[in-house]
Amino acid sequence: LAPSFMKNWIKSALSRLAPRAKDAITSYNNMKLSRRMHSATQRQIKDLLYPGSEARVIAGPFAGMRYIDAIVWGPITPKWLGTYEKELWSIIDQILTTIRPKVVIDVGAAEGYYAVGLAYQLASQSQVFSYDLDHRARSYQKQLAELNGVNNLNIKTLCNHAELNTRIISGETLVICDIEGGEHDLLNPIIATQLTKTNILVELHTTKSVDLPTLYKLMIERFSATHTIQTI
Repeated sequence: LAPSFMKNWIKSALSRLAPRAKDAITSYNNMKLSRRMHSATQRQIKDLLYPGSEARVIAGPFAGMRYIDAIVWGPITPKWLGTYEKELWSIIDQILTTIRPKVVIDVGAAEGYYAVGLAYQLASQSQVFSYDLDHRARSYQKQLAELNGVNNLNIKTLCNHAELNTRIISGETLVICDIEGGEHDLLNPIIATQLTKTNILVELHTTKSVDLPTLYKLMIERFSATHTIQTI
């Protein structure tokens, strides 16, 4: 059999029979790639930004938060600088100053920039539930929470419709969703009916089964009757 066929067959078999093993392999491969692409630059930048001191977020809504020297995917320097997804600064500020949710549900939380950041800023007023299938991500979240003395973070693995219906408090919850296309299935208010009663911040992604314009139109159709929709 051709090597590419065997590789795809193994991936398919792992997905069906041992999804956790597949997730672990994906996590390890992502970590290796990220280190190869970014580690040398990160060391140089860290020495410039924090000579002899600990890493802290420099700007943005989470300024002052201590930060780890580890990441699930991509470069960590935008998070140190606080410029990561800077186009959301005004949204996060609104969440912190006006909405002030009692419950935050962060699906696809990675190492916890938003989950720990919001738990850190909202403090004991809110409970934050973070979800990520990657065991490395969950470990980093725990480290980041401990580094900042955060005790209102609940680290979990899988978020599904039942979990959303259980966790969402009507009018007092924020759902953040960044799951690389999984939002197509998860953010379905017909099944997760409580989604009609909560604030949602979602990043949309193209997948093999649905393109971005189609997904965008679907989300508008799903939530236009219950939400004021802002496209960023």
